[in-house]
Formats: sequence, C-alpha cells, structure tokens
Amino acid sequence: MMLTLNQCKDILKETGKKYSDEQVQAIRDFFYKMASINVQYIKEKLSGNEQKSHIVHTGVNG
Repeated sequence: MMLTLNQCKDILKETGKKYSDEQVQAIRDFFYKMASINVQYIKEKLSGNEQKSHIVHTGVNG
C-alpha cells in the first residue's frame, strides 16, 4: 500500500521545509524504488542466490 501525497507531506513537514506536490511525489517514488531494491536484495540473500545480486550491491561482499 502506497502512502498518499498528503501523508508524505505530513511526514515531510516535520523537517520544517515545504515541498511542492511534484517534489513530494519524486521523494516518495525515490524511497519506494530504494525499498524495492532492498527487498529484492534480501530475498536473494535469503534464497542463497548471491550470484544474482544487483550490481548496486556488489561491493557488499567484497
């Protein structure tokens, strides 16, 4: 379930900065993409398929 723009705005207000709707959407999209990459990485680690890890994480193992 994706957070609404209003929910994201409420969270971002805590920083004391104001963002446009476009900025809030870009920030939300960025964090959802990062979360997706991390979920996939964890699934691959748990399944023992380290060879299929994303190039983003190649430095983690050495």
